[in-house]
Amino acid sequence: MQEFLKERFKILAPVMINYQSQNQLSLFETPFEQHLDKNNRWVQLADKLPWDDLIKIYNKKLRSDFGAPSINGRMVIAALIVKHKLNLSDREVIEMIKENIYMQYFVGLSSFTTKEIFHHTEFVHIRKRLQTADFNEMTEELMREAGILPQLEQSTGKDNENAGGQNDNDSSAEDEQKHAAGDAPYTPSGGQDAARGKAAEQRGEQKAYERQPDNKGAMQLDATVADQKIKYPNDVDLLNTGREETDRLIDILCGEYALTRPRTYRKVARMQYLNFAKKKNKTFKQIRKARKQQLQFLKRNLKRLDEIIERVQQQNNTFRLPFEHRDLRILWAVRLVYAQQLQMHNENTNRIDDRIVSIYQPYVRPIMRGKARHKVEFGSKNGISLQHGYVLLEKLSWDAYNECNDLQAAANNYNRMYGYYPQWIIADSIYHTKANKTFCQQNHIKLIGKRLSKRALSKMTSKERKQYRELHNSRNHVEGKFGQGKNGYELNEIKAKYANTSASWIAAVYFVMNILVFAGSSFLSFFYWVYCVLQVIRMKIRTTSLQNIHPGLGLS
Repeated sequence: MQEFLKERFKILAPVMINYQSQNQLSLFETPFEQHLDKNNRWVQLADKLPWDDLIKIYNKKLRSDFGAPSINGRMVIAALIVKHKLNLSDREVIEMIKENIYMQYFVGLSSFTTKEIFHHTEFVHIRKRLQTADFNEMTEELMREAGILPQLEQSTGKDNENAGGQNDNDSSAEDEQKHAAGDAPYTPSGGQDAARGKAAEQRGEQKAYERQPDNKGAMQLDATVADQKIKYPNDVDLLNTGREETDRLIDILCGEYALTRPRTYRKVARMQYLNFAKKKNKTFKQIRKARKQQLQFLKRNLKRLDEIIERVQQQNNTFRLPFEHRDLRILWAVRLVYAQQLQMHNENTNRIDDRIVSIYQPYVRPIMRGKARHKVEFGSKNGISLQHGYVLLEKLSWDAYNECNDLQAAANNYNRMYGYYPQWIIADSIYHTKANKTFCQQNHIKLIGKRLSKRALSKMTSKERKQYRELHNSRNHVEGKFGQGKNGYELNEIKAKYANTSASWIAAVYFVMNILVFAGSSFLSFFYWVYCVLQVIRMKIRTTSLQNIHPGLGLS
């Protein structure tokens, strides 16, 4: 029964955590161990990544008391990294790991093996478990490991309250001491800020004034479309696909209940479609005529299908549709496509809300971008923020929306992560709305990205103009991230079939891009540490030599 439910309704079975800390793993035992290159990219990356922190995030999706033992979380995350770093299919990832000893070291195996780490179909369940928020949380762990984000406090909320009360008392005591010494006028709980709060209370304001920490850092914002790998849609082709699918469903239904297949004129419909599709240049009248023909054929098929279902229901009280879950989704999408196309044909228009462009992926929508190469793109719209080279997927939507609404949410998320707002937000002119400007002024954020007039530039000093120019040009960095994702990691060809798995695929691509930033920063920080050590040694040698020459200098 459980297997039937899993297959029928795609229910994920509960899985129990099966994981051993990476600090307790044994060495990679293999006869070729002494020949493993320590400079290999997979060996270096395996030694740098904070596996325990990443796997804790994955284990939140599993059960600790029920279900079959899970696959090791290190294997899951490492396999995802290999997949998107090398742009491999699910099958190719498993085969590549089975053949490569360095990749087996990277996924956490203790010795070389020719067995598969798990079946390639497990990637579908992994993508259903890990969503956008999980990959963003993993990126935050990388940023903490790199020293960009502050470490999370381990104390409880009660301890924090006690600590907060103690700090307030300490600050009040310091103010009292300064007042007694005559250094500053005494104002309880924060000096001038408390005075402002007292004045606000006198004006009848309920919220007390609280001092916010100084803003730091810069954040770039932009949006793009991650294209789904679907056939380029047109109305006639979409209707023809729906007609073919309904013909297939009619055959399944008639074969299951031994019924005579009704006449649907499928050969005539196929011939008319091919005659239209072979024409190189199609006029408006030809397109409208072909669309009307396919609408009529599809209407007949849907009518025949409903008649067969009604007839079988009357003869059999325990009637059940002999369709799989995928067939039911397709039938639902075909009915919506027919209703939308009929409405557009009758109204003689090409626009309609929630327009379906793919029967097999009905959640995909056309998004107008106005680009020179592609005016319309078919996929999800991604609003991202770039912070210290790391990409966070702030919003993913399958419907077209105005990305200017992402600014305030991204700034609040920045405040949650760092404890303060960014000093600069670099974004193009679409983000420079009145609401966003007001929000930035209230939180002392400088919104940069819109080209200033000559009058505004004349009021700046040369140093300020240079700084503004550098910040304005840094907006190209986020465009470079889009180019890296689409050209290097196939962000413009998402091959997942469901909305949630497609979102997980997109978030995994950004996560792998962040891993490369983390690996590069770790590499540079190591050489910076070596440079500092050499400088200290050099200064000590120089100090020692000077003391030998002039003992009375007293250098230390």
